[in-house]
Amino acid sequence: MGAIQGSTYDRERVSRVTKEHTYGTWRKQGPWNPLVVERAEGVYFYDKDGKAYLDFSSQLMCSNLGHSNSNVIEAMHRQAEKLAYIQPSYTIDARAELAEELSSVLPGNLDRFFFGTSGTEANEAAVKIIRMYNSSSGKVKIISMYNSYHGSTAASISLTGDFRRIQAEPDFGINGVVHAPPPLLLQVPVRPEIP
Repeated sequence: MGAIQGSTYDRERVSRVTKEHTYGTWRKQGPWNPLVVERAEGVYFYDKDGKAYLDFSSQLMCSNLGHSNSNVIEAMHRQAEKLAYIQPSYTIDARAELAEELSSVLPGNLDRFFFGTSGTEANEAAVKIIRMYNSSSGKVKIISMYNSYHGSTAASISLTGDFRRIQAEPDFGINGVVHAPPPLLLQVPVRPEIP
């Protein structure tokens, strides 16, 4: 109840309790000492001591419209008052409106959409769609980049090119995934002259 009503936990207790009772992904558990974040606004998040951090990754690309964005908060509030969640086999006006808007701005026949709850779910769906499309041949190759992150489920961790995934899936993964180096200019052996 403390977290709901306003926590009185100090930084050390929050960190200790989190470390003792939760699993920290992508890391060794022993030395893990999670940063305790108190709040966020705009492009910054703040720890329990009030220190500001510039959030270059938008919290794993999930908050790219900024933290505490009043437009996002108001839209979430309005929707939550009506309906906070609807399963994929049903629909609501917001889903239809977004589908129409996307259809109007995307080129050609890009007019079918999968609305997921996370990037991992979107990647899992993409793998399923690729496999269904190529089901007659049985031949599937999915190219992903090294140093990439696509999630932690079976298919998405197989797509992930970050080498830390190997601890999580040394003998596990889906067939047909190939990793390639990212197309970085610095990796091209002959560099063009830059004016």
